[in-house]
Amino acid sequence: KMWDRTKPTAVQLQQLADLWLTLNDMSSDDLWLSRGMERSMQDVAAMFHTYLQNYETWAMAHFPPGLLGVAHCRAMLERLPTILNSFAQLPEPALLFCRADPRFANVIQRPDGRLGLVDWEDCGLRDPARSVADLLTHPNQEDLLSDEEWGAFLRPYNTERLKTDPHFNERVHHYLALFPVFWLLGLLHYGVNHFNAGNSLKGWQPNRIPVNIQLRRYLARATCWPTQPTAADQASLAQLRFFPD
Repeated sequence: KMWDRTKPTAVQLQQLADLWLTLNDMSSDDLWLSRGMERSMQDVAAMFHTYLQNYETWAMAHFPPGLLGVAHCRAMLERLPTILNSFAQLPEPALLFCRADPRFANVIQRPDGRLGLVDWEDCGLRDPARSVADLLTHPNQEDLLSDEEWGAFLRPYNTERLKTDPHFNERVHHYLALFPVFWLLGLLHYGVNHFNAGNSLKGWQPNRIPVNIQLRRYLARATCWPTQPTAADQASLAQLRFFPD
């Protein structure tokens, strides 16, 4: 049975951590980079600005209420150089074999209780800290678990990684600044392409979550980093609409 939008138990999350650690132990000889690892941080930052510019052009023509959100996104991106400069001060990590698409929809619970993983085509050598931040923020499951509940995965996984990678947690921390930006602007980009392909965006739920709710959560996370957004932070963005409800 696929996990997908099902909330896993603490036991299942520990199983997932154990499975990831097994993958990380594979020999890296002759392995390729996972999808996305070939791009520099500067390339990613340029992509963010392009996605926002394209969304702004679309919103001006098709959904003017979205322009208020553009202003918030521009302020968010103004922080990016400082974050990337801080990130660049950390030592380069050893790349390990990792999942490149850690959504719960790619996790299968077998009848005997063991876990299986599907969709391997984008996997390869990757910074495991990047995979952890991706797991925590992926649109498939970003709303399913509290920070405390994620601990069932993070405690065993991070403890093992820190034995040989003393800067692991620092890199996860920085990636958690970047992934909300990545998913926010990626969803805006996806929405514009969805519209240009002739589809309606009214009530759009690409991850079975109303897209404006998800986008506001990502904006709050990106804006409030390095702290977690409070209920008041979320409420302050409640009027933003990026696409028609």
